[in-house]
Amino acid sequence: MTDKHQITLVQIEARCTPKIFQRGQTYYEEGAIYKRRMNGDGVDALCSGSERKPYHVSALWKNGQLVWTQCDCPYDYEGDCKHVVALLLTCLYHPEKISTRTLAKTTKPIAPSKSRIIQPPQMTPPPAPKPPQNVPLMQRQHHELVRMVNQMLQRYPDLDDIVNPIPPSSEAGSYRRLLQRALYQYANMMDEEESAHEIVRITTIGDDHAKKGDWERATEIYNLILESFAIGSIPHYYPLQGFFAVAINGVVGSIERCLAQLTEMQTRLWVLNALVQLWSWQVRYNNAEVGGDVQTLLYTSIRPEEVPPMQRWVKLEMNLGRHENNWAVQQAKYDNFLRMLGAMRSQKPTRLIQELSTQGMLHAYIKRLALLGQVKEAVQVLTTELRHGSRRAEGLQALWDGGQQAWALSLAKDGMATHLDSDVIEWVLKMCHQHDPYKEVIVEWMVLHVRCTRQMNHYDALKEMAQIQNRWDAVYPQLIDEVQASGDNALLINIYLHDEKWDLAWRTLRKVEASPEGDSDGLDLHVAQASCDEYPERAIPVYMKYVHQHIGQRNREGYAEAVRLLGMVQGAYEQQDEFERWERVIATLRTQYKALRTLQDELKRAGL
Repeated sequence: MTDKHQITLVQIEARCTPKIFQRGQTYYEEGAIYKRRMNGDGVDALCSGSERKPYHVSALWKNGQLVWTQCDCPYDYEGDCKHVVALLLTCLYHPEKISTRTLAKTTKPIAPSKSRIIQPPQMTPPPAPKPPQNVPLMQRQHHELVRMVNQMLQRYPDLDDIVNPIPPSSEAGSYRRLLQRALYQYANMMDEEESAHEIVRITTIGDDHAKKGDWERATEIYNLILESFAIGSIPHYYPLQGFFAVAINGVVGSIERCLAQLTEMQTRLWVLNALVQLWSWQVRYNNAEVGGDVQTLLYTSIRPEEVPPMQRWVKLEMNLGRHENNWAVQQAKYDNFLRMLGAMRSQKPTRLIQELSTQGMLHAYIKRLALLGQVKEAVQVLTTELRHGSRRAEGLQALWDGGQQAWALSLAKDGMATHLDSDVIEWVLKMCHQHDPYKEVIVEWMVLHVRCTRQMNHYDALKEMAQIQNRWDAVYPQLIDEVQASGDNALLINIYLHDEKWDLAWRTLRKVEASPEGDSDGLDLHVAQASCDEYPERAIPVYMKYVHQHIGQRNREGYAEAVRLLGMVQGAYEQQDEFERWERVIATLRTQYKALRTLQDELKRAGL
């Protein structure tokens, strides 16, 4: 380094966010910057990161001022990335570590594009004897080829992924080392995002094997990920940001598909052991987001012959946590799991149902029965134990996940005859949206949704979907008939008002008022306010009715609401150019309630 490459700590901090500066400082302290070389007025180096290949970092000075930095990492946010920060800190604190050997003369770098990706600098390889250029590669000696490859890697480090590719899945140790390095990245640098990215990258390799039907290799990779995470150094006092949850939950979803394909007991036990370790991690750190509903997956997947080893594993995990601070909470969860395993081992359905019901996990039992083809038993449990609400929706989801989609929809439909259950309706709509074969019945369920919630945004959604399917002309009369038959006059009036069918709304209101109950329950005011511009003469009597009701409350809140309605009455009269009638109405009301001084004050304040 020379005097023309000067920079201060304040300048470095000003070039990035505080979080990036902290991470870059950690990289610097870990010695991530290496192969530092002068490059004219600039400095080039390599920086170890989360990927196998290092990142290229560069900085350029002009007239003693830092004017440009670059890194080929994917960071594309505010300021410098953490790798550049590490380079600048090295320049600041250890300028003697920057080699004075200048790189081959290069042109001035082009300003970085938005992607921040540049070509690696042309680094001069160490001197070595060059083999004859006219000798074909096939005729070269082994040591010559090795030397050539090493020279290529020194000049073009990006080729490392080709020369040293990710090992095949059979090399479990290599994957384990990659995962350990990823978790070390988080434990020591709090870089959850990059650690989770490495997990996702390795998961993708397993997914590729699964797509080819190679379930054994896919399972091997998934298991290594779960085991490495569950026993890895994940400091629980660092607040997780959600990246691990996305990565590990993806593994759990993939391994669930593997379990459905695996038949060999030893392989299945290996999978179940990894899932138990992940579940135990959830218990230990009281974090159910990472790993999702892994407990349900275990409850639905364990076979009776697999229970004994499962009991040993759970007891082992239980012993490992006895000395932790939150042991009382942990112990209750371990005890529940062991009781469930005991009920499963007994193979007595009533005992298992009772235990799972106590734990609030009957949906796991329903899914288990469905997967085993015991559909009638699953339906019986669902209809007798989970009758309505969110628990019934969970049971229907379990039946669906067990491969019994037709049964799930049929049971959901049967329940609507006596009770419109919003939880069940919304569950069915979710399934219909996610699965194309069931979109043909979505309109019928959207009709039920409107009737259940009475919300006009759901009515708009129904209308849009029915029009897309060219069915609105048939669906609308059906909806009106069903609403009329149910006696839901409030919903019927809301639909008419929403569609600006004012006459139908007033006509329905008159029927309500003429009924034996004769109580419009505020519907008349709703209709008056919605249609006042079209029918001011109908709205005025309704407004005045509620004006007198609010005054009759004899409190300031009632007077204020009465005055607000009187403002609407004034507007309705003025809309019809009947100013004199309004003057007579307000004068009569002032005289009628002249003893109510607070009301008179409210009228005066409102200019009435």
